[in-house]
Amino acid sequence: MMEQLEQAIEALIDPRISNDVKVQANQYIEEIKATPTGWQLCLELFVKKPKSSPHARLFALQIIDLVLNTRFNQLISVEQAIWLRDTLWKYVTESYLIEGEEFFYNRTKLATTLATLFRRLYLKDWNSFFDDLLGLLKVEGTNLGTELFLRVLQAIDEEVVNTTLFRGKDETNLNTDLKDKMRERDLNNLVPVWNQIIIGYQSTQPEFSIMGLGIMGAFADWIDIKLVVTEPFLSLLFQILRTPKDALPSLGLRNAACDCLNMIVSKGMKPHEKMQLLQLFRAVEMISELPLDDSEFIEHVAKLTNKLGLEYFMIWKGADQDPELQANAYKYLEALMPLVLNFLSSEHEETIIAVFPTVNELLNLFKCQTKKGQPLMESQNIFLSKLLTVVIAKFKYPDDFEWEEQDEEDEESHFGGMRKSLKSFFDAINLLNKPLFDSLVHSIVTTTFMSAPSDWTTLELALRILYQFSANHNKHIVFVNEAGEANHLSDMMHKMVESDVLKCNHPSLAPAFFENVVRYHQLFELRPELIPTVFTYFLDQRGIYHDSAPVRYRVWYLFQRFIRLLKGHAGKYAEDIIPSLQQVLDIRPELPEGFDPQVPLSHNDISTNAVTSQLNLFESVGMLVATAENISPMRKVDILQMVLVPLVGKIQSGSARAREALPTDPLFYIELHHAVMAVGALAKGLPEPSRKEDAVYPWVKMLAQSTEIILVLLEATGQYQIIRDAARFAFSRLLTSAGTEILPYLIHLVNGLMTACAPVEMVDLFPFLGLLVHKFSNELYPVMDKLLSPLLERSFVFLNEQPTGTDEMVMLVNLRKAYVSFLSSLFGSRMEGVLCSEGNNHNFNHVLASLIHFTKDHDNPLVQKMAFNILLKMVHSWLVITPEQEAQTNVTPQFRAQFLDFALQTIIPTSFEVPMLKTFDLTDGQTVLIFGEITSLHQTMLQATGQTFLEYLDGNFLPSINCPPQLRQEFMTAIQQLDAKNYRKFFQVLAFPYRSNHLEFHYPISSLDSFPIASHQE
Repeated sequence: MMEQLEQAIEALIDPRISNDVKVQANQYIEEIKATPTGWQLCLELFVKKPKSSPHARLFALQIIDLVLNTRFNQLISVEQAIWLRDTLWKYVTESYLIEGEEFFYNRTKLATTLATLFRRLYLKDWNSFFDDLLGLLKVEGTNLGTELFLRVLQAIDEEVVNTTLFRGKDETNLNTDLKDKMRERDLNNLVPVWNQIIIGYQSTQPEFSIMGLGIMGAFADWIDIKLVVTEPFLSLLFQILRTPKDALPSLGLRNAACDCLNMIVSKGMKPHEKMQLLQLFRAVEMISELPLDDSEFIEHVAKLTNKLGLEYFMIWKGADQDPELQANAYKYLEALMPLVLNFLSSEHEETIIAVFPTVNELLNLFKCQTKKGQPLMESQNIFLSKLLTVVIAKFKYPDDFEWEEQDEEDEESHFGGMRKSLKSFFDAINLLNKPLFDSLVHSIVTTTFMSAPSDWTTLELALRILYQFSANHNKHIVFVNEAGEANHLSDMMHKMVESDVLKCNHPSLAPAFFENVVRYHQLFELRPELIPTVFTYFLDQRGIYHDSAPVRYRVWYLFQRFIRLLKGHAGKYAEDIIPSLQQVLDIRPELPEGFDPQVPLSHNDISTNAVTSQLNLFESVGMLVATAENISPMRKVDILQMVLVPLVGKIQSGSARAREALPTDPLFYIELHHAVMAVGALAKGLPEPSRKEDAVYPWVKMLAQSTEIILVLLEATGQYQIIRDAARFAFSRLLTSAGTEILPYLIHLVNGLMTACAPVEMVDLFPFLGLLVHKFSNELYPVMDKLLSPLLERSFVFLNEQPTGTDEMVMLVNLRKAYVSFLSSLFGSRMEGVLCSEGNNHNFNHVLASLIHFTKDHDNPLVQKMAFNILLKMVHSWLVITPEQEAQTNVTPQFRAQFLDFALQTIIPTSFEVPMLKTFDLTDGQTVLIFGEITSLHQTMLQATGQTFLEYLDGNFLPSINCPPQLRQEFMTAIQQLDAKNYRKFFQVLAFPYRSNHLEFHYPISSLDSFPIASHQE
């Protein structure tokens, strides 16, 4: 069997073996692992002579480990455990120490197996474990014993000592007992040996010294600190740390010594004891004396410095009842501050990040101090000043930074991450000492703007820290002091605007400059004379005509933001600005990257950064015209036509060409898409006309004409999705700016959109119509009355389709949400009468059927809740009704009687069935909301129909579901007497305990179990 097992293992790793053979080999191995004696076979395989292959022996140790860790008590008796111990140790002494292990993984795994065996046997059956382990060191002529000794101790640290790993209660208790026994019996003998190894192997095999330092540090956390912190060991440690790198046999030795000291410092102790330990180290003085001659070592020293800082903070916090100890701890913290600043100034990111926690704690300490009304001391303000200087210096891009035209995420990954981390320090200093902060930032920024250096990194830094000058972005930004004089921020912005900072054409500068302009836009309301200068920057090669495309696109967006925020001032410059925009308003279509002519283009495919940014410019034109109070209405029309006529001309010529013969060039349709979108963006910038002042807005008629032209294009090219998407976008903006003038075109638009629309387009169309319903309400009723039937019929087709993949399933879920949201909007705007009007009555039953279907859609709780909510609104609108409401909602006595019958025969049974389903989980928040809709439905039915509802429940429905008489009586009493909250509790008690026990809720309307969404063909 042993040979078969070895052959099976070799077969698994041999690339020449067929998959069929590998499957058989794996099956055989799994059978061996599952047998109670499989571990014994593996042990024999591991120790046999001549040696089996390294892979087979590694596998054997893995199986032994698995049994020791998971099935020790079930599979191994005391006698077998002792046999395992003796067999394995005999291999160590008679084979390993003589021949070694040529396979590195086997050396490591052997140490792990011995450590695992130690955990199982040390307390009772292997008390001499460490004596035996120490015996390995006495074997002359080889270092294999020393290596195994150290590896086993490393493995014991992982298996027993390491508290960062999750362990169960039993494992934790076992490890505690093991450590207690080790403290009692063996550690006094082990620690001196570690010292000897660290000393003895520094020059000959420094890797052993490094391992010894790691073990010393790991064990220091839980053993008597006096065993570790001895004068000889500290002298050795400090000697290693002070050794220049050129005199070291291995750079790793010094790093290991630093980490060892870090772990000793981290040992949990009482504040007084920890202070004594740190004083023994003379830690601050010692770190100041270290030769920081290697970047990796500097990082380790920075981590040690950070750990010391955190430990002093712990002492400071824990000594709140001992002012002398607290003052002493703060004294050492102050002594660490220069070291922390030094590491924060490093060129290496890892070193900088290493001291972040201590900087955070220092700033938090200062905050606590100021909150208590204690002013900062002079030394603290000096530290803040130096810290701010360092932080600002770290904000600056390295001089050799290779800037690429990249998006913000790429830039963030290269350098922005560091800035983001440092910004918290920047903002904290601002809050702690604002005069100091303002003065230093003001000095750096104004000096830079006035001197206008040629290097872009200095200019970008000044722009960036000016942007971050205001700590709280949400508060109103102030530009004058209490005396009404310009403050530091006002002065910096003034100097920025008047500087030559944009003379340097680096792509980082223009976006930062205009970000500041937008961020601090309130300044220009106080200083409107600066606005023309800003527009000058915007309108030339420094702004919207910048050489870099990504910069241009960002500036186009910021230009729109600036105009939107300064509507009251920007409009007066409309006549000068808009002609300057003509070149960037020219539409230049491009094929999307990876264009496939076989795949229809969608709006998302062609809505690139360039396109969306250009739409911001068209919107800006609209805003400028709308707010130009110095221009007559007719002149406004002339200016608008300057931009609108070329767009409309493109659309008209495209429509004419398409009516003759549909072009095959995709760029033709992309250009039309962009033109229609631009019309919509232009309209978006114009305000909504009030109904009494339509005459004041002469562009309304012009926009209505544009709407007609777009509809002509839709009729000619509506089979292309990108045209339909653009038309829907433009129409929604035109409706806002032209108001009711556009409503007559809505029917043609929706019919055009639905001609060849895809389901995903219906997902967008429903919210669009819902918004119109909300906005125009009764004015839209005649239009919606004509639109509803074709809209519903098209929806039913899509809702009936079976999804074939994940994307289609997601789309179907979104369509359901959009559909029920639209129905809900009809009720919210008191337009529900359109559902049962004479023109739409033939689809009303299908709407009801779809809602009943959705009430059982437990996979989509939001849709489920909304379906119940709409049914509730139906009951309220058509059964709880006054005579005045009847005329408004098409509710005739005949309709009311029919709907009441539907409510009793279908809605109420559904409202009982759904909570009885085992998929209805009231521990889920969404389900709780659904349950609330259901109980509200019951109480609304009682309010609407009174005795009719009660008689139906008591005499018909409840008996049909085999509800016991006593429970039936309790329910009838509860629904009549309890308020909403208590009835909800009662109904929960009724439904949930009985749905799997006493009651069988099988009511006669079996069709509701799988109510289909009726298609319009039925």
